Amino acid sequence: MMRRSPLLSRKDITWLTRRGGVIAVGTKPAKKKSDADRLVDIYNDLSRELAGLAFASPVTHVYNTLEYAADPVRQYLELAGNGSKEVVFLGMNPGPWGWARDRLGTPEAFFDRLFVANYCPLVFMEESGKNRTPDELQVSERRQLSQLCDTALQKLVEVLQPEWVIGIGKFAEDHARATPGDKDLKIKIPQQ
Repeated sequence: MMRRSPLLSRKDITWLTRRGGVIAVGTKPAKKKSDADRLVDIYNDLSRELAGLAFASPVTHVYNTLEYAADPVRQYLELAGNGSKEVVFLGMNPGPWGWARDRLGTPEAFFDRLFVANYCPLVFMEESGKNRTPDELQVSERRQLSQLCDTALQKLVEVLQPEWVIGIGKFAEDHARATPGDKDLKIKIPQQ
């Protein structure tokens, strides 16, 4: 005689509550993910999606910072990615220091209010070693890349709920403006 598996195993039944004399049995509700964990998921999804793209000559090498620097990226997201932020600085491979360190001091003070986001984690290289920027890619390649990166940016903004997104450079500003999302979000490019 074949034994049937119960819908819930003893291991799955992890909590009991008594409400008005009735015992409710079920699986324990999933623990809510932290903002940092949600950002890790966003970047992992983006990395997987970007891996499916192909780029024509003169691009000969594509480096994905989310792959070769996965541990430092995760550490950064765990340090900087919890809680809503006043400002997200958006750029192409931006760093969180320089002028900010002089004005805000410790990493904790910086990351309590601010977040630095990389719009596109890919680095495009030509055979000569020359860096090729996304705006130099073929139109069809740029369109596919932008669609994936814009979606990840929109999700990032939903998690961090910043008042401002500051584009570091015209390219970043243009993509911040093109990304649908909160209509009250302020987009800015720093003046030279």
